Amino acid sequence: MTTRELLDHIVSVRWNGCGAFKVTIKYRNEIYSCHSHNFKAYDAYRGSKSSYTYKQSLQAFYNECKTLNNL
Repeated sequence: MTTRELLDHIVSVRWNGCGAFKVTIKYRNEIYSCHSHNFKAYDAYRGSKSSYTYKQSLQAFYNECKTLNNL
């Protein structure tokens, strides 16, 4: 997937407190959400220094949410 396609599928990534992020994605015109603890991906998503690139962070959140929702 390209970065643009990933941005179209990821609805939001929000700090949830207690070391977790709420990730909401769109998959086959349905909305799914999950909780992630991937700080490296969140840092790259927010533009901070990270070992992930921005695209890798989007892909990581998208894949994690799909996996946790058994998609």
